Amino acid sequence: MKAIKVTCSTGKVVVLREPLIGDQVRASESASNRLGESASKYSFVIAMNQEMAKLLLLQVGGKDVKASEREDIDSLLSYVEYSEVAQVVGKLTGTEKDAKLEFITVKESANSGDK
Repeated sequence: MKAIKVTCSTGKVVVLREPLIGDQVRASESASNRLGESASKYSFVIAMNQEMAKLLLLQVGGKDVKASEREDIDSLLSYVEYSEVAQVVGKLTGTEKDAKLEFITVKESANSGDK
């Protein structure tokens, strides 16, 4: 499976899977459900990007990330690490132009396609 390796400035390595077309829909639905109808466009974009990052997480610090662990992203990444991962997710989705991507191949795990 193709994956993207993100080496954070802290030294922590995060591995993301390549996004699928349906991930964008799932991320937007999750963001909508979390924020409700009264959310501003800016809040929605931030929430959607966070949901996309959570969907794509495969490994953090060499350990596989389970779907249940993704919901508490603060326990996995510091704010700086999350910001760096979010830049890469933005590059993958076309919203960030300057992030550097490093593609790698990883062995597919049981967690790679869970929701």
